Amino acid sequence: MTITLLDRPAPIHDDATRRRFLIGGTSLAALLAGCGDTATPPPATGADSGPFPVTIEHQFGSTEITRRPERVVVVGVNEQDALLALGVVPVGTTGYRDDPPPGMIYPWATDKLGDGPTPEIIPRADPFNFEGVAAQHPDLIVGLYSGMTQGDYKTFNKIAPTLAHPKEYPDFGMPWQEITRTVGQALGKPQ
Repeated sequence: MTITLLDRPAPIHDDATRRRFLIGGTSLAALLAGCGDTATPPPATGADSGPFPVTIEHQFGSTEITRRPERVVVVGVNEQDALLALGVVPVGTTGYRDDPPPGMIYPWATDKLGDGPTPEIIPRADPFNFEGVAAQHPDLIVGLYSGMTQGDYKTFNKIAPTLAHPKEYPDFGMPWQEITRTVGQALGKPQ
């Protein structure tokens, strides 16, 4: 005997089965909708390209950082702490005190230096020691807590991409939390 679709017994329909079907179908639809990203990710330029290029807005416009910085110079007062906290030792820092600690790294951060060399102390100048900064061959200059002017920014930017403080903060007024977030973004470590 051959059974056709018409000869099969009708399926059991009850509210529990319908609820499971509707819940399962809705869950599956939500899952698939969450997976569907219409944005095309930027092409990777190498295994270590991370989120680059990165553009950071500041009081003088914006700075684009096209690749992960490897030689960072600090021209502000305290950005070296944010760099060290994120695992990057600057190659140079600006000396702001008459009796600076080695590499302008203060006792609370010396354990973050590791076995590498301490940063070069770039002697103070009025307003900045541009030649001393250029001698470090930086690929990023960080001046978020520096009081740089637009003229200073233009000079630094000829040396390397330069970060100035955002326009919503006054000179020497950017909170350390924002400094850390901005430095993290510039280093490709936004989290």
